[in-house]
Amino acid sequence: MKKTWVLLSIGIVLFSENAIAYDNKVAHKEITDNAITSSIKTHEYLIDNLNLPMGIETFINAHEIRKWLKDGSMLEDEPGCRASNHFHNPLRDWDESGMRDQPWFVSGWCSGGDYPAEDINSAVHWATGHIAPVPPGDRLGTGNEWNWFRAREHFYTYLTGHDFYFNTVADTVEEREEYFAKSLRALGQVLHLLQDMAVPAHVRDDFKSHLDWVGIRWGTSYKPWKWISEEFEHFV
Repeated sequence: MKKTWVLLSIGIVLFSENAIAYDNKVAHKEITDNAITSSIKTHEYLIDNLNLPMGIETFINAHEIRKWLKDGSMLEDEPGCRASNHFHNPLRDWDESGMRDQPWFVSGWCSGGDYPAEDINSAVHWATGHIAPVPPGDRLGTGNEWNWFRAREHFYTYLTGHDFYFNTVADTVEEREEYFAKSLRALGQVLHLLQDMAVPAHVRDDFKSHLDWVGIRWGTSYKPWKWISEEFEHFV
């Protein structure tokens, strides 16, 4: 019984500190930053098509476009219970391909919030709202306000001032820029989901691999959430 409570305590601390994916405060932001730097087309598009002379370094709603994208790739893991929706088993249909082996203590921890265990989606469904590779009309809501659909709608609002239902929701330049910032953040959060697909544990039902013991090392003595991890992500 004592061992069970020790594991439970570590598990709760682990999950509350978000250790079930690439470190969102470092690795995800760095991957996104490198993608931005490597994508010459993105910089050129912002200059040539949106008339933003500074391209990726343009300030929108008080922050650079680069920062909005990087922050989005960090925020996808906040709160940590969102990460239950970051798994996709390609051998199953999209509406059944989400994580299936979430530990009971994580389910219990998340049960009282917005991301309960009974409503876990696959990463693809979570990112797109789609349950199969079909036309855009065939989609279902997942409760994810920062998915690809929202990124597109917010961008449309930035360009037109309207939402997808042709309602006017942004009258001023400042209001439209707020929607552009939301679009960039949403794109960053979708990039996070794509980045997770490079981790073997995220493309199968393998949450438990995130509980592998990696040991107590110098600098982690008082950080029990760093004592266990998925080995590939720990290496990265």
